[in-house]
Amino acid sequence: MYGTFMTWQINDIDIHNNIVVDTPANAYAQFCVDDQQVQSGGTNQLLASYGVVMDGNVFHWTSAPSSSYPYPYIFPPTTIGVSTPVVYTTHAAMVSATSINPNGTEINPKNSGTSLPSPIDSSYVVKRAHAGLHTNATALAPTIATLIGQTAGTKHAGAWRS
Repeated sequence: MYGTFMTWQINDIDIHNNIVVDTPANAYAQFCVDDQQVQSGGTNQLLASYGVVMDGNVFHWTSAPSSSYPYPYIFPPTTIGVSTPVVYTTHAAMVSATSINPNGTEINPKNSGTSLPSPIDSSYVVKRAHAGLHTNATALAPTIATLIGQTAGTKHAGAWRS
């Protein structure tokens, strides 16, 4: 149970080259920066205060919902003291308003009402037919490359084939 105010906040998170796939039509959101301080009676923080750096990510709905719920992309309010989050119904709208994930991709967008097969296989690796998803990935930073045993500067989306 939270007290009157949330006592911690996670900031300065980099999220790159992930593939969020097979999201069911009833999922609440594909990406959400949630400010629970407002829910606890506190004052909300502005999106910029979180230091979210996100790029090269791919979002995919297995069966794109055609209703207004769920909300694909949710962010904190843009004004201090406002408790209603900002909701973007498309990836393009989110990028335009926030500049977050500018090289990312949305496959089978919400409200398309279509079903498209997953771009990844059972090992979570991008299928050959969707290899183009790697071109939008951001270059692998040297520190991360060292940690995962890959070459710095490589552009790769999703899991690595072992």
